[in-house]
Amino acid sequence: MNRTLLFCAALCLSGCATADLPDGFVYETSLRGQQGWYGGKARNSAADDLLSKGVVTLPQAALETALPNAAVDLRKWGVSYFDRDWTRYRVLLEADIQTNKQTVKCRLSEPETVKDAPLLRELEADGGRLVQDSLNKLVATCADAVLNPASP
Repeated sequence: MNRTLLFCAALCLSGCATADLPDGFVYETSLRGQQGWYGGKARNSAADDLLSKGVVTLPQAALETALPNAAVDLRKWGVSYFDRDWTRYRVLLEADIQTNKQTVKCRLSEPETVKDAPLLRELEADGGRLVQDSLNKLVATCADAVLNPASP
């Protein structure tokens, strides 16, 4: 009985996920219909809709192009709300970049403060153009940190 129940629970949980979302992609919203276990399907559907427009592209390729002699480990990227203002959102990029001389850990967000942060609908407008623009800035900042390391 317990094995049957466990199998059914695992089967139900696997139905809430989508295999179409890229590794490391996060879509953390404060929208009530997209929170918790019950909101997983709606959250994945919204994220999949954002990425399916073809405007938002995986930053892995941009980092690898900017840093051809480095090993890029894209850990996390996507959209998240601010802890202090759940109506405002930012774009995140976390990557570990390994070169011959160093490892740079990029942990960046755009914008950095709530003051200039857009609403979720603004990020998703125009196929996610604002998300892509922010990702482009974050990739450039990360690449600059690798190519021009600060002196100790």
